[in-house]
Amino acid sequence: LSLNRSTLLAHVVVGILLTTFIMLLPLGAHLRSSAAVLLAPTLSGFGNGLFYMIGVLLNAAWLPDHPGLAMGLAFGSMGAGTIGSSFAMQYLLALMPESPAKALLLFFGSFLIALVAFAPFAKLPVLTWDPRTETEHESRHESDSKVNESSATAPRNDEGVWLGARVLLTRSMWAFGAIMFGATGPVYGYIAAFPSALRASLSSASTECNAHCVGTRFAIMNLVMLIGRFGGGYLVDLCALGRGWLWSGAKNVTMAALALQTTALAVLLSLTNSKHASSSTDVLVLACIAVLFGTFAVVSTSSAVLARHMFSPVNASAAFGLSMAASGAGTTIFSFVMAASLARSSTANSEPSLVVFFSVGLAASSFGLLGAFIVERCSRAFDSESLDIEDVICTAVPTESTPLLESDCSKRKLVPLQVSPMDSPRP
Repeated sequence: LSLNRSTLLAHVVVGILLTTFIMLLPLGAHLRSSAAVLLAPTLSGFGNGLFYMIGVLLNAAWLPDHPGLAMGLAFGSMGAGTIGSSFAMQYLLALMPESPAKALLLFFGSFLIALVAFAPFAKLPVLTWDPRTETEHESRHESDSKVNESSATAPRNDEGVWLGARVLLTRSMWAFGAIMFGATGPVYGYIAAFPSALRASLSSASTECNAHCVGTRFAIMNLVMLIGRFGGGYLVDLCALGRGWLWSGAKNVTMAALALQTTALAVLLSLTNSKHASSSTDVLVLACIAVLFGTFAVVSTSSAVLARHMFSPVNASAAFGLSMAASGAGTTIFSFVMAASLARSSTANSEPSLVVFFSVGLAASSFGLLGAFIVERCSRAFDSESLDIEDVICTAVPTESTPLLESDCSKRKLVPLQVSPMDSPRP
């Protein structure tokens, strides 16, 4: 996804057109067509994914000096919208119990109207706009040096060299994919079968948890994710040390979150293997599940910032979009692993066990943690930094035999600064 001021409108229009396929859902409910019901989220999902990337890019572009806050607002708003729309849908279905198709039509119709109404407000700033510049004529080099005193991880929107498909040839991209696979796969797999997975995770004394009990706990987990998204953005800015191995606040937060997630999966695997599970251990199980949901939310925020830090703002949306392929692969694999674990228990007429699921999840999370440790800044994506005419000054001392020629500096993309021999330091 390569977005700029000239192509933003086209992307928004395409996103709206793809999202309108969601109207097949009320139509399918009215006609009792399972094909239309299944086709609606599949086709509209492309539009949702496009708006997902647009929202992330817009927030990052308008708040380049606070990337963590930008991503926290983006992903936190998505979480809030998910929770709010869920309650709205339940209210409409309860209000019109005999006509669910009309309830779906009203809900998704209102959603599309709001989407079209707010679409014109989606705008990108000028590429070179930088809120860190106090005045229009202030030197950008001076402004950046002030920022970099505390952190070197807040690149400008115009930084970087477009890599295109070459980004796949970098080691950082594959490490980034490992992070997304390990951080999102286990949680998405658990969410896909949350009621059954929750009962399988708890002791036999708690497996009789009814629908209201499951719904309440799922709502709590969604609240944990909402807090994790906003909090993750804050932590990214807070942990932006910008020096040495801890060069990126997003990397630091991602490493900490994946380490915590790996520990939670190890505890869940140990409790699942234990034959002493009881209602007293259920509190620890629920706490570990909450950790999984929370760390997933934190990494979903920090990874978007990490894409800017690793591949420059020019390549950030493309790199983050490609990493979603790894996330999707993890979701698919862990959904199958979860389904196989639950199906195996029902076939054997035994209590459901998630030993295999947590084992694979622990391996994937450890793999993602390794990727977070070795991920590094892709220097190829920032090559233009050494070619920034405004940021670098070519200084030399002209002499009678070797006068300073402007071409000497222009070959190196530098700005000549004439210094008289009288100003030169004496040996």
